[in-house]
Amino acid sequence: TNNKSNRLNPIGTGGKTAEVYHTLLQDMWSSRRGTTNPQQLKSILANKSDLYSGFQQQDAQEFLSVLLDTLHEDLNQGDIKKTFTMPDGDGKCDEEVARESWSFHKQRNESFFVQNFMGQYKSKVSCLECGKVS
Repeated sequence: TNNKSNRLNPIGTGGKTAEVYHTLLQDMWSSRRGTTNPQQLKSILANKSDLYSGFQQQDAQEFLSVLLDTLHEDLNQGDIKKTFTMPDGDGKCDEEVARESWSFHKQRNESFFVQNFMGQYKSKVSCLECGKVS
């Protein structure tokens, strides 16, 4: 994990989450210990999100979202300083706008998690009163 961690990303944890998660997985899958305590990972995530500062039960989907996002930021090799204006439709087809948006997104976000867990989706909302579509 050391050679891929982005310790300079201010949104991440300086590579700590990636390192602790890596160690936790190694401990879980090795025969070195009979039990494994994820307290160090929980502590790091509690610093990122107040949801995990106590000992209340939390939603697994929310936990996974925070964990994956924090791991992504620790490993993000994209140019996080780069700014751009998101393209708007301007009469372009949805596929072209989606391609441009994804290209801009990948310039700032490049990690294992972007490659394997992120994507785009399209939604359409219609007002039942006026018929306006957005």
